[in-house]
Amino acid sequence: MKGLLLNDWYALKRPATLLKMAAFIIMIVVIAFFGTSPDDSTLEECRTFVACFSLMSVVVMMSFLSADEVSKWQQYYVNTPASRHAYVSEKYLLGLVMSALFSLFLSLPSLVLMLRQGSFEMKEYLLSLVLAFAVPLITVSLVFPFSLRFGTSKGAACFLIIFMVIMGALAALTVLSALFTGESKLVDFFFKTDSSVMALCVLAAAAVCFGLSWPISFAAFRHRQY
Repeated sequence: MKGLLLNDWYALKRPATLLKMAAFIIMIVVIAFFGTSPDDSTLEECRTFVACFSLMSVVVMMSFLSADEVSKWQQYYVNTPASRHAYVSEKYLLGLVMSALFSLFLSLPSLVLMLRQGSFEMKEYLLSLVLAFAVPLITVSLVFPFSLRFGTSKGAACFLIIFMVIMGALAALTVLSALFTGESKLVDFFFKTDSSVMALCVLAAAAVCFGLSWPISFAAFRHRQY
């Protein structure tokens, strides 16, 4: 496991990976401080922004798998006596850590907006933080099994489909709330449920997806041929 972590540490230090991460973080910070207007922005808009950009953070996580494939490290690894389970576990632990790291930056717009509006509430901020953590975690849970079984190119196609489905769902939710005077129960759940309850529900959903995806990826990578 230590060798796998060291390999990804070297991958993280590559200029291309550092540039991607730096550009992503700088973009979030700039939007947080210059793109949130107390008069024009709402907390719901910030959370929608968080959901969209959380998905984009998965690209950084996928780049570690892609680097292993391009450098033939993955092919070399599976032809050694080392455990394939250890490889999968290391990637999932990396995804967990990266999701937690990015969530701190992705929750900044909501935090800055609430401070500017003088309406800061810890439970509202925690919901934004949980969304920023859970969305990439759920996406990784869906994409990793495909990537580990069929390669990162097909995993990227799976990610694109997931991204389009989520964007379509958000658009449909917006249209439904605009068309109907009496909001549906689904809309009520998302926008009127207590923030702390909502945060627990989202976190539980992410934990279930992550927990189920891990053994599926074990099985997928075990049957991969080179």
